[in-house]
Amino acid sequence: MKKILVPTDFSKLSEYALELAIELAQKFDAKITLVTSLHYDFNIEIREAALVTSTLLKKVEESVSHSMQQLVNKYSDSGVLINHYISDKSLVAQLNNKIHDENYDLVVMGTKGSSGIDEFFIGSNTEKVVRKASCPVISVSGKTTLAEIKKLMIPVDLEDIRESFLLKIAELQKTFDLMLDFVWVKTPHNIQNEVEISKEISLTLKDKGITNFSFHIVRAVIPAEGILTYVNEAKIDMIAMATHARKGLAHWLTGSVTEDTVNHAKIPVWSFKLDSKEKSINLESAKNLYERSFYSAIEMPI
Repeated sequence: MKKILVPTDFSKLSEYALELAIELAQKFDAKITLVTSLHYDFNIEIREAALVTSTLLKKVEESVSHSMQQLVNKYSDSGVLINHYISDKSLVAQLNNKIHDENYDLVVMGTKGSSGIDEFFIGSNTEKVVRKASCPVISVSGKTTLAEIKKLMIPVDLEDIRESFLLKIAELQKTFDLMLDFVWVKTPHNIQNEVEISKEISLTLKDKGITNFSFHIVRAVIPAEGILTYVNEAKIDMIAMATHARKGLAHWLTGSVTEDTVNHAKIPVWSFKLDSKEKSINLESAKNLYERSFYSAIEMPI
């Protein structure tokens, strides 16, 4: 890990993300780039009015530039090289461009999350970055230090376990000396097959070089709720999840357990985008695990 990207809006939450990124940079001798955006989604009338008031916009730019320099100066004695960049593009677009064009290894960013109508229509910037970023993302919802992260929870989808994700988890474990807790959230439509599943999951994890782990089965109606409930009960320090990066209608209809968790978790969430072309690991114990839905028309008497 050599390059870390940290978006900031100069809030305390984004500063917590920067502080965690600095710890990571010190550990890996990496450099950090701070990014903020001056992009505003004005409607056309407001946009035209804003363009006329160029003096006001210039003052905003000067203020943002000053705030950015102050933030860099505050951590100048950390021993970490912190570059900074102010973009006129949307924050999500700018982050994705920099990740792709400049080969960043990690994004660390604060998230306020969203709920209710905001979550349905808008979501958080963090959720959008998690879905699109081609590198791992750590979402931070409060002050966290590396020393506090000892127990990592990894929710698993038995029908979609990928080797690349497990290898990343093995890498995380070795790097940070973590205790791993793999969790399958069993929803009501799953049939019983718990003993066989537990055995095969354990063998699969060991085969990928993962040690010092446990595997638990949690029952819940909604996967994200099961995950968050277990986090509190088991005193988890960080969650590691894979995301499918669904787009368009598929994302709107099905959403994402990862993004839902990012929006509501009170602890850091490390996320990793799966390669859609990579095949899932075939678990014999998971065959016919899920009851398949079928169409049936019922005629009601008139």
